[in-house]
This record gives sequence, C-alpha cells and structure tokens, in this order.
Amino acid sequence: MMIIGHIALILALLAAVTSIATAIIGSRKTSPMLFSITKRSILAASICYSIALIAILVPFITRDFSYKIVADHVSKDLPLVYALSALYADKAGSVLLWGWFISLFTAGLAVRNHRFNEQILVLAISILALMRAFF
Repeated sequence: MMIIGHIALILALLAAVTSIATAIIGSRKTSPMLFSITKRSILAASICYSIALIAILVPFITRDFSYKIVADHVSKDLPLVYALSALYADKAGSVLLWGWFISLFTAGLAVRNHRFNEQILVLAISILALMRAFF
C-alpha cells in the first residue's frame, strides 16, 4: 500500500512542477491552452495527493503495525477517530495532510468560475503550486 502512496506523491510533485511551469509560461503568453494544461495538472496533483492520503490512512484504519508510523502512534484499543487523527501526530503525516489541504484549495480555485483578473488567478495558482510542490 505504501508503494502506491509513494508513487502518487511522485506524480503529485511532477504535476505541481508542470502546473507551475505552464502557469508562468501561460501568463506571459496569455495562452488559454497552457492555462487549460495548468488546470488539469492541478486537478491531477490533487487526485494524487488524495490517493497518497488514502494509502497512509488505510494502515491506520486496519491497525497495520508493520508500518512504523502506525506502530509509533496507534494502539489496538484506540478508537478509530483517534487512530485517524494520529496521522497528524507525526511530522510526515502532518506535512502530507497540509499538502492535501493546499492541493484541494488550489483545485477549487482552478475549477471555479472566475470573475476577476486572470493574471492574478495565474499568479495565485503559481504560488499555491509552489507551496504544494514544497509539501
């Protein structure tokens, strides 16, 4: 299960880098095609982050203690709600969770029907994509 999460995070990073590049190049050339690619790569990164989050949450739900993160933060008698929130107890889990939140926010911004300056939108998406690539 962890290999799926690892691959999903690598794909999310590639999608984030793609969205940064296409947003910056597209803003300079005002190309609708590049902005469309930016939106698609943002959505792809959000989906990849979601897959990675699910891949790490499954061992928490099933109490698979073969994973160090689960063994360090979960016990057999811990209620499910607390077992799920134990993901945030670890640095890697909290970074993944915040990256997922940022990817959802960026995807929501990208697919929303915009009524404001597209140049500002492209810059905002570029900054959020940079943050997402960091996470």
